[in-house]
Amino acid sequence: MKKFEFSLGRVKDYKELVLDREKGTLSRLQGAKNRLETRMEGIAKNRRALDLELKDKTAAGVTVAEIQSYRFQIDGLQKLLDGLRLEHERLSAQVEAQMQVVVTAKREVSGMEKLEEKQLEEYRQETAAAQQREIAEFVETRVAAQSREEEEG
Repeated sequence: MKKFEFSLGRVKDYKELVLDREKGTLSRLQGAKNRLETRMEGIAKNRRALDLELKDKTAAGVTVAEIQSYRFQIDGLQKLLDGLRLEHERLSAQVEAQMQVVVTAKREVSGMEKLEEKQLEEYRQETAAAQQREIAEFVETRVAAQSREEEEG
């Protein structure tokens, strides 16, 4: 009997390639999101530090110009954070959408794997049946040969 070959092997290989590519895209998006979150945390930390510094200086006595300088820096960091939050929301939506793409691709690959398993099981059953037929033919031939020998002998 011929060796088992999955009839949709190329399709399965392609779907696995697509899945790997989509997982790579998801990984890149998650990495970008994580880097953005780290950047946002750093900026928020700087903003809080400036805010505390301003409060300390205000309590110690500071000029209006220095207060305006601190407020300008704090407001600039806040605007930057607000823009980064929008970017974070956009990236989060992209990550979620990409996760759905990966799940769909994984389902397709899983379906192909199940189909391959089913075809392999059918192949095994056909092979076992063919082997049983061969054994039965061998036994019949052997019995027939023995019967002829007994008749002749």
